[in-house]
Amino acid sequence: MRRITDGLLVLAAFVLGTALPGAVRATTVFVMSVDSRGAQIVVNGSTVRDLRAGETCSEGVTLERIEGAQAILRVDGRVVGLGIGQSFSPDIAIRMGADGQFRLTAYLNGVPLRAVIDTGASNVALSSATAKRLGIDYLSGRRGVAYTANGPVPAYLVNITRIQVGEIVVLNVAGTVAEGATISKDTDVLLGNSFLKSVELHRSADTMVIRRANAF
Repeated sequence: MRRITDGLLVLAAFVLGTALPGAVRATTVFVMSVDSRGAQIVVNGSTVRDLRAGETCSEGVTLERIEGAQAILRVDGRVVGLGIGQSFSPDIAIRMGADGQFRLTAYLNGVPLRAVIDTGASNVALSSATAKRLGIDYLSGRRGVAYTANGPVPAYLVNITRIQVGEIVVLNVAGTVAEGATISKDTDVLLGNSFLKSVELHRSADTMVIRRANAF
């Protein structure tokens, strides 16, 4: 068990390290709508395609079939099931930093932040100063307490509308905001399990690979 001091905020966590992202570029897909007839998708962040079952767009993405609320797509040889608002992206490879942590840039509500992967934190954790940067009205969230190096401080449960890592997008993620706390001088946010449950983490030596959990 390792403790991470966020200036004030102290979170007990199993930390899987820090590193600079080396994202592998390939085809990305975001699902805009799904119905019994087909799906509308955005390919590579800019091209909108309407596909029926069995159709393949010019970018090489095939809609295999519709299963309930999911579009079953074949992307770069992999079959993935995606619902509305979900995305498929290539794997993201991150190298461990000199301090033994895995660091990357995460976009919360479109704002780039310095992030650390933290499998010991239940929620994505951020300071009140960072929440204000993101336009989050954290004082309206459910109130609790965070125990810090300087004693207990108010904490608030909030909803983070959108978190993006590389081309992976996860919507409506639970976050915990500690009033008056900072993570550290070089970290804005801890990516806890409310985000990590939507991805898979694969560790090999000093490299971690992140991919969407619903790829199959």
